Amino acid sequence: MKKTITVLLCIFLFTRSFSQESKVFIGLQAGVSSAKLRSNGVNDARSLTGFQFSGTIGMHLSPHWSIVASPGYERSGSIDSSIVFLDGIPVGGGNITNSIHYLTIPVAVQYSFGKKIKLLVNAGGFTGFRLDAKAKGEVVINGPGLPGGTEHVDSNIDYIRTMNWGVTFGAGLQMPLNKRLYADFTIRDNLGLYPMNTHNNSVRTNIVEWKLGVIYPLKHKH
Repeated sequence: MKKTITVLLCIFLFTRSFSQESKVFIGLQAGVSSAKLRSNGVNDARSLTGFQFSGTIGMHLSPHWSIVASPGYERSGSIDSSIVFLDGIPVGGGNITNSIHYLTIPVAVQYSFGKKIKLLVNAGGFTGFRLDAKAKGEVVINGPGLPGGTEHVDSNIDYIRTMNWGVTFGAGLQMPLNKRLYADFTIRDNLGLYPMNTHNNSVRTNIVEWKLGVIYPLKHKH
């Protein structure tokens, strides 16, 4: 909560400082994400689909170039198949969903071109702060000679590092809704470079986002 308040305060102060300039724009986006943990070893984990929402604050550096920050919430993780063994014999299994929730702050340099409809490409880096990490699922026991049953898993994951960072790149388009408001569609890939698992230094995040939102210039350009 303190991290979230600090980020929002910084955004407010930045916006207030430049609100009289024609170069600053703000926005809101929401969408879906597809997350997967990648590693050097063999990993048959399936991707995890979730929701994502973020804000945007940026400043035009020239008619085509701008710098954009998009702090927001995103969920990383994976769906793992779990197998239970007894004396080397599989006696059950199930699916475990590992959900890692982050406050992520991408900062990117953006290039736009076009007249009425603008096409956008951007690249930069991101920092993520872990908010929560949980494992949930069910494991069914059905081996021969066993009573059988279902074990429910709902526990905190304590081996996820508190910070994450990597590179971000994306593309999108903007089109005017009226004189001051623009519709914004963005596809973004946040590719983690920092080992996020304290038990395995090869595990890193990869989150692809599809976002739809609006962009609002704080003042008309002169």
